[in-house]
Amino acid sequence: MHTLVILSSLVACISVLALWGLAQSLVQLVFFALVFGGFASGFISLWAGMGKTFGEESAQMIFSILSFSRGVGNIISGPISSSLLRGLPEHQSGYYHHRHAYGNHKYAWVVLFVGICMACSALLGALGFLTGGQKNQDGNERELTEKGKETSSSESGLAV
Repeated sequence: MHTLVILSSLVACISVLALWGLAQSLVQLVFFALVFGGFASGFISLWAGMGKTFGEESAQMIFSILSFSRGVGNIISGPISSSLLRGLPEHQSGYYHHRHAYGNHKYAWVVLFVGICMACSALLGALGFLTGGQKNQDGNERELTEKGKETSSSESGLAV
């Protein structure tokens, strides 16, 4: 599952920074929207699997935390995006002389913010891949149950 998180967030990051940042026409924006939507929207389908990695008992709690954080993100995204869209005043930035700048100039800070957030998501997925999912002698992933007893994924019935 870590591979899916890393792949989807990395492709979404690249699509934001390259496709949206350099887009100069509607066709390029539509292509960006298709690529970004195909890869960035996959996180919601991974939530159930993310909850199961912590055990069957805590899957609902993990799903609740993810849903709560998504709600908080939806609430604070408005003020963040409006402050990013303000950027530099037009008379200081030379907007009319640099219309074909990165992010079509007006959206440059939004493009960079979204791209950096997706890059951080890919880094966190890679960190989870490197630190989590330790293998036991049989090659199965280990997990701790609520009682602290270690079980392998083949014993608990979880598919790897």
